[in-house]
Amino acid sequence: MHNLALTLKSRGQLEEAERMQREVLALRNEILGRRHPDTIAAMNNLAWTLQFRGQLEEAERMQREVLALWNEILGQRHPHTITSMHNLALTLKSRGQLEEAERMHREVLALQNEILGRRHPDTITAMNNLALTLKSRGQLEEATRMQREVLALRNEIMGQRHPHTITTMNNLASILWDLGQCEEAENMMQEVVALSQEVLGQRHPHTILAMSHISFIHTQRAKLASTADRSSRHFLTSFVDRVRAIFLTPDSFIHRFHLSFPY
Repeated sequence: MHNLALTLKSRGQLEEAERMQREVLALRNEILGRRHPDTIAAMNNLAWTLQFRGQLEEAERMQREVLALWNEILGQRHPHTITSMHNLALTLKSRGQLEEAERMHREVLALQNEILGRRHPDTITAMNNLALTLKSRGQLEEATRMQREVLALRNEIMGQRHPHTITTMNNLASILWDLGQCEEAENMMQEVVALSQEVLGQRHPHTILAMSHISFIHTQRAKLASTADRSSRHFLTSFVDRVRAIFLTPDSFIHRFHLSFPY
């Protein structure tokens, strides 16, 4: 039932997945107890399904309980605890609780740096997600510096054509536009479009969105050049924020724990 629920979630059948995960959690609570690792894993999985369904308040409550249990049972430096902190930080950001989200993302990044090292994929992911939270808080200079570091590391480790690298370029372009560095932002988005077409294909949703994004940038830059209308730039910034919810989603290194904890 647990594995079927994960499959349903992957297929987008979230309502049925939620119902099944609630049943799994209830059974594990009854048979194994609240502090058993498999029960905590079931709670974590259900919380992520709730987050995907937009039930953020319940997801946050459940993720706080998961984090508290892992802290108590495994300790702060265990990978499951760090992952739970990361998951909760993403939910807090979605709920607009940016100050606490930033604090938690910084703690995750510090722990990942110390335990795994700067070049580990999970550390780079933590840096990326902190950068996106900083952008949401308007701390654009630090967000830019951090996103440039993420891009450099992903280029070096994964290569320019990896989807994570392309997404990072898109993230950085978004921040650069907000900083008013329009020419670099536009050039980077053009590169994102070219790579997306080549790697993902012309019909991939990310490619289509990137193409519409660069088209919009071209239009707005033309307006800005001819009228210097600051409201146009404000409108584009709002557009970038809207599309980021679809294309510039935060990375995740573990959204769920499987029964056997293979990660």
